[in-house]
Amino acid sequence: MENNAKIKKVIVNENELSLKEANEFITNIYNQQINYYKQKFIRLWENDHSINSAIKEQKISSLRKAKNDLYKKIREQLAENDKVVINTTLEVALEVQPCK
Repeated sequence: MENNAKIKKVIVNENELSLKEANEFITNIYNQQINYYKQKFIRLWENDHSINSAIKEQKISSLRKAKNDLYKKIREQLAENDKVVINTTLEVALEVQPCK
């Protein structure tokens, strides 16, 4: 039996966004991920004040870099009146541990 079971795949298509709308959409997606790591760290830290924040900081730094790289590519390639199309996929899978 396979350990990973796919539950749901959701596709969101955002067509003809202005540059400002696309930036807001992208910012919200990345900020949600960043905030998730911050909140997770705080929950862990509440139980163990000696916990190291290096992994959290690395993940957040990587997300911020990816967001800024994407902004840069969009700005470089778009003319003022061009539109942006964003297609996002959310795929949820379970990692089921085998019974001992």
